[in-house]
Amino acid sequence: MPPPEQRKPTAPISVRSLAEAMGTSRSTVSRAFRGEASVKPELRARILAEAERRGYRPDPLVSEVMTSFARRKPVDYRETLGVLWWPDRWGQSVAPASFANRLRSGLAAAAEKHGCRLTHFVLREDGEAALVRTLEARRIRGLVLTPPTVPGTEAPDLGWNRFSTVAIGRSLSGAAFHCVHHNHYGSMVNVLGRLRQRGYRRPVLLSLVDLEERMQRAYTGAFLAHEAGPAWRVLHLESRDAAEIEVRLRALSPDVVIADTEEWLKVFRAAPSSAKVPGFLALDVYRRDGPISGVHQSPERMAGHAIDLVMQARLHNETGLPEEPADVQTQGSWVEGKTLPDLHVSA
Repeated sequence: MPPPEQRKPTAPISVRSLAEAMGTSRSTVSRAFRGEASVKPELRARILAEAERRGYRPDPLVSEVMTSFARRKPVDYRETLGVLWWPDRWGQSVAPASFANRLRSGLAAAAEKHGCRLTHFVLREDGEAALVRTLEARRIRGLVLTPPTVPGTEAPDLGWNRFSTVAIGRSLSGAAFHCVHHNHYGSMVNVLGRLRQRGYRRPVLLSLVDLEERMQRAYTGAFLAHEAGPAWRVLHLESRDAAEIEVRLRALSPDVVIADTEEWLKVFRAAPSSAKVPGFLALDVYRRDGPISGVHQSPERMAGHAIDLVMQARLHNETGLPEEPADVQTQGSWVEGKTLPDLHVSA
């Protein structure tokens, strides 16, 4: 795969860019292609000539959907979108509570809302050419890239000018797609505010190294920037090891542990010193009605926004890497749980 700096994707040709070049509206361009009498013959000829020069071709999905809107008739055509998975992430999708499985559920629900079908593909090394042939044979033009589990993973080279693509998460490198991800920084700021209101003053951040790298160290940045404490209260660990946590808890004497996911809770409770720590919360709680306090990130909602963005790009016939990628952040919701009691602190 060539490095990103050697790739030279051309700017995608869309109804919007064509309309801007002609100094007219997108609806006028669309009517010109449909041969409607409301567009003067001279203007229509100029639009078609400019489209030919730029290599623009109207997308059949766009034409059918827009015509159906105008005529108030149902759309018979059902778009098929491709969902691209990394092998390790796809393997996790069978576990009911996993992030990957929740993504699948959200993708399916959003596709149904838009009247679309989904086809899932697993990315394989040296299989890019075959995947592109498959996508073209099935006339799949809209793609959702699920996040890899390894930070800094380079995006595959699929000739993106053929597709309207949206990525979930910020783990990919090498290509700037429209992106949907959780607002990790905002979640930490929200959590720190709640802790101050409840009387907590000595928080410790507990996070796996690879997870922090995948989210571009947003948790750590917010923790340090919003006066939660010195840098030595940030624990980046390679694995969830109860013995190491026990040593750290004794040294730091926190009054609350902020964990990146709820999976830390069992390990935290296995450390004897945890009995002296009043509070625990997770920045990724899997259930809205569960016993663990923290933030429910809702991968289902992220997946829904990704489908929305793909369909918007498809309707505008926008393909390739966008000049100004959209960055959609979901906020998540607070779960009260039972692991974060109020502290009574004297003034």
